[in-house]
Amino acid sequence: MEKNGVRKQFGCLPPKYNFCLNPYSELRFSRCPDCQNKTGQRKLPLLIHVEPMNLIALNYTKRYCRRCDLLIGHKHEIEQHLTKCSSRSMILKAIKISA
Repeated sequence: MEKNGVRKQFGCLPPKYNFCLNPYSELRFSRCPDCQNKTGQRKLPLLIHVEPMNLIALNYTKRYCRRCDLLIGHKHEIEQHLTKCSSRSMILKAIKISA
């Protein structure tokens, strides 16, 4: 957030879903933390900005509450996907350099 309390937004459209990142690897959400309804699964692309100027799109299955429009992502799973992507890119860079 910025100093005046306004969030920076990517693009001109308003967000379609609320997003929550679960930092606990041993905890899963079978119920919504806000309304206590059962959550389902929703597979949507997740766009992640990695410094300095990289965007990574993951087609990732997240927990979803229909009533709150809340998507819950699991931090350790997302980090695993990011490390796989970074190791693949490092291998591709090494192949380009050696060729």
